[in-house]
Amino acid sequence: MSMLTSTILSPLRVEPEHYVSSDEAASFLGLNLRTVQRLAREGTIPAHPFGERSRKTWRFLLSELDAWMKAKVNYSRRPCRSVGR
Repeated sequence: MSMLTSTILSPLRVEPEHYVSSDEAASFLGLNLRTVQRLAREGTIPAHPFGERSRKTWRFLLSELDAWMKAKVNYSRRPCRSVGR
């Protein structure tokens, strides 16, 4: 088997995305930590609860938060403008 064939037949390995804390999610979104935790609790932002107690620890995937933010763009009411206009 040639080198090219063995490369094509080998499965692609994709590293799993790491979960981030509420602090990191808040920094990524530019929001206050308590706001991020409230939005997670309400189910407004994509979040993953960790733990079985009533007080949850939330974990986030930055790719999900990014997709959520991109879906929130409202072009018809407030089109994006360049800075300084």
